[in-house]
This record gives sequence, structure tokens and C-alpha cells, in this order.
Amino acid sequence: WSAVGVHVLACDPVSMRSLCVMAVGLLLFAAAAHATIYDTDSRRDEYEMDPIARDLGRGVAAIVSRFSMFGGALPSQPDIGSRFGLCGGDDPFEDQPAPAMCTAFLVGPDLMATASSCIIDDVTGFSQCSSLSVVFDFVMQNPTTPRLSFSQNEVYNCQEVVNRTSDGSDWAVFRLDRPVLGATPYTRFRSIKHLNVREKTFTIGHPMGGPRKYDEGGRIESIDGGFTGTGVKVYTDSDTFVGSEGSPVFDADGRIIGLHSTGNIDFVVNQNFGCNRDLVCGDGPRKEDDDDENCRYGERVTAICYLANEVRGVERCRDAVGDLENVRSGDGDEYMFVPPPPPPSPTPPTPP
Repeated sequence: WSAVGVHVLACDPVSMRSLCVMAVGLLLFAAAAHATIYDTDSRRDEYEMDPIARDLGRGVAAIVSRFSMFGGALPSQPDIGSRFGLCGGDDPFEDQPAPAMCTAFLVGPDLMATASSCIIDDVTGFSQCSSLSVVFDFVMQNPTTPRLSFSQNEVYNCQEVVNRTSDGSDWAVFRLDRPVLGATPYTRFRSIKHLNVREKTFTIGHPMGGPRKYDEGGRIESIDGGFTGTGVKVYTDSDTFVGSEGSPVFDADGRIIGLHSTGNIDFVVNQNFGCNRDLVCGDGPRKEDDDDENCRYGERVTAICYLANEVRGVERCRDAVGDLENVRSGDGDEYMFVPPPPPPSPTPPTPP
């Protein structure tokens, strides 16, 4: 997909990525991103979530073009349906505005983490930081009302890229122009060596560039210690789309295990009407010998260990994968990790 700006100039429904050029006279970058719906769609809006989930999402922001904001407001058009050439009535969120390019989350007072593909041009390798802003609390307030106006404390500009991927992984840390007010950096993380196949996951982000979504219906499908050449990662069956890149992925206890990178394709073309439909894999991610290549593997999540140099409390990748055995999956040939030990029981006081 190509990002970003104010208006859709062109959409190509034939390319299975729904290539859309968004511009204000400037093409920022192009990044390939794929995803789909597994089983049933479990994406939910802000107003549908309980206070605990909403509090967990406070540190998640939308990455937008700096040129798309006018007077602290995001544009209401294009909506999701028109931006991605969707068939009418296909996606439950198709009428919501879609100004976001990617997702990022707060890992320090003025530090954000995201996918490298969101902030680095894949072709030139140049940083697009100077053209990007992040917006906190871009959400749906009710079923029909998006929040499009923001205060100064909710909008920040990208100042510099602090660190980014140097191998086959997909991650970046960038600094904002000032510390964030109103959101607290994430401090709870979980190492890949303590994860298990079929564990539940919870992803928060901006799929299709729309208001913040919560997907608590995902599970880990496989775990890769980096032996396949594309970095340390896990695969999940979360319902993510283009725009979800950089989304934090949590375990069931609210600890970040990684950030969303890429996955299966987003859409399939309705040949009768020339429009796109959400790809739905009713049986979840399938195995490599399945005939339907569109539903293989699942959604790739870059392990949080890559952020160890910039984020306190994150275990380094070389320590996290030291004892791993190549790739584990849920197909019956898996190597189960030993979960982290429970906290020690308090020692009872010695009677006088």
C-alpha cells in the first residue's frame, strides 16, 4: 500500500494490496502490508471496550502525515470503504474515516516504537520522520461519531529515528519533539522464550487507517527464534489490516510481546463488481501444504526483544532465544517453553 495524505487519488483493486496513493502533492513512502480476518471478526471500537482495555490503549497512537492535519483536526475523508475500494456493506467499519498510515506505541516519555516500514522508505532507505506526526486518542466516540479534533497535548511530531532494524526484522524507535502528556509509557513486557503456542493475544492499533481498534480474539500460531532469516517473531491469527503495522501485541496479562509487522493479504477482488472484499479465513491460518496460499501462516509479530537497547525492562534477543529450538508451531511438532517461575511466597514471620 502507499500512504498517505488527504485524498485518494487512485486505487488499483487488481493489485492484491489495494494500492492507494494518498497525497497532497507528496508521496511519502510505500510499504507492503498484509492481513486478514481469521474465523470471525473480533475488532472492536473504543466505546465498546471496558475501562481496563481502554486504559491499556492510551499509549497507542496513529501515525499520520504532518500535512494531513489542519488546525489540530484530521480529515473525515476518505473513509475506509473509498480508500481501499471496498464493496459496499463488506466491512463493518467502512464508513469510518481513514487518515492514519500506521500505528505506534509509547515506550518512553518521548519515545515511540513502530514497524520500520512505517517510518523508513523501503526503496531508498531514507527516513520519513520529518513528514510524520502521531495522534493519540483517535477513536470512535459512539457508533457514528469519530473524534477528529485534538488538543496540542494529543499531537506530536517525529523528531528523529533513534534506532531501527538492521536484519530481516521490522521495527523502529523514534523520538518525538517533546515528552507526551496524558499517556504513560508501557513498562510491562514478556520475553519470547516464555510464550506458548495457542496463547491468547490482544492487539491494539489503527487497521485500515481508521480509529483505534481492539482485537482480543487472537492466538499465537507459531514461534520463530530467528532461524528463518526474518528476525525473532511469532505468528498470530489476529484480525489486523494495513495500518496495523507497529501495533503493540499483548499477552492475556497485558504485557507486550511484540509489534505487528505484516501477514496475509488484506483483500480479494470481487471480479463481478471490480471492488475489494475483506479476505476471510474461516479456519484460521492454515498449514504450508494448504492449497489456499492467501490463508497461510498468520500475522507476523516482531518480538519485543529488539527494543532492549532503548527500552528498560526488555530482554535482549540473544538472551531471549539462546535456548530456542528453531521454529515451533501448533501442528503437533512443538517445543513447549517453560513459563516464568511464580513469584516467591512470602516468608511467614518467625514467632517470638
